[in-house]
Amino acid sequence: NNLKTHTYSDYGEYTITCDGTSIPGGTTSKGGMFDQYSNVNRYWCKALRIGNNVTDIGASALQNCAAMLYVTIPESVSDIGNYALTGCLSLETITIPKAVDVILDYVFQAGGIRKIMMPQSITRIGGSAFTSNSQLEAITVPLNVTSIGGSAFYGCMNLRNTTIVIPRGVTTISATTFQNCHRVREYDFTDAISIPTLALRLH
Repeated sequence: NNLKTHTYSDYGEYTITCDGTSIPGGTTSKGGMFDQYSNVNRYWCKALRIGNNVTDIGASALQNCAAMLYVTIPESVSDIGNYALTGCLSLETITIPKAVDVILDYVFQAGGIRKIMMPQSITRIGGSAFTSNSQLEAITVPLNVTSIGGSAFYGCMNLRNTTIVIPRGVTTISATTFQNCHRVREYDFTDAISIPTLALRLH
């Protein structure tokens, strides 16, 4: 609806439902889901259910929602902006909808994600997309991916994959894509690929 602000009568737990087709973008200090009060209100948001009519989540829309434990992204969402969920330190699991085909730069960086479900629709993983998610335990790169950006998984120190399989469509990996992923010991390259020396320098 058209309601822009609301004052609650008392402290407590509330459910906020947002109608419409998009969650607006913002910046680190202002905008997005919590408008001008984002630096205060984003810190108490513990769970978010996004409506089934939403098709896009704006850049920095939920950035630094440090207390958010759960977010449900409906299958209607096809676009998730840069930095949209950066700094969500308490968010442990994320499922990316099948309508999304590109994971943009910095979307999930510096978070607390342990488990990420990426659909086979993904064709590109942007630079620094999952940088410094030090609790991330495993990844499966979708078979349709053709490009993995620089520092995409940089500093994911807890990755426990025995082997990370790089799809045959990927032709180049940045020097920093998997840098400082200390637990990874082997990569399976299914085809010829250009690999900078530093790409496998994990320590």
